[in-house]
Amino acid sequence: MNPYEEARNIYQPENLRLQFISESPPDPQQQRYFYFEQVRTGDSLFLEMMKVLYPGEVATFATVKALRAEKPYFLNRFRQSGFIIHPAWPESLAGHSAKKREQRYGQHFWDLTEQLDKQVPILLISATVHRALYDALKIAGYTVLNRQSIPFPNSGQQAVFRRELRRLLEAHELMPEGV
Repeated sequence: MNPYEEARNIYQPENLRLQFISESPPDPQQQRYFYFEQVRTGDSLFLEMMKVLYPGEVATFATVKALRAEKPYFLNRFRQSGFIIHPAWPESLAGHSAKKREQRYGQHFWDLTEQLDKQVPILLISATVHRALYDALKIAGYTVLNRQSIPFPNSGQQAVFRRELRRLLEAHELMPEGV
């Protein structure tokens, strides 16, 4: 098991409500990943996801640094909400083009489906992941909530990510309850 899987397994939900599939993990030398508890820079997927899911709690933090210090708390909230994020490819593909990542994601499809629960809806994050997996998941009988891609929350796409994620979660009554 790689370090990304080990970290994700700590936060495996008991009552799964929604499965996210996102890009492969970042370069391991950056020491950041959605499920890594000690992240000092970056971490846009975690930060933007928490802003959508737990806006009242996130708003109580004056700085991103203070929010990051409470990452284990928010990862537990994420788990308790019944959410999990799977990478489309288990190892970092940092430095690979979108086309190459898309090919790898397609090659990994059947291995990925072994981790997925067919009874639980899926939300795909990033255009590359959506192009690589949407049709195959639908053909295989999975419920994919987003017909259109949701951008990965970096490079100026944070507001679009938050807006589209919130819209989909509300439409499917998947927003977590407040504290």
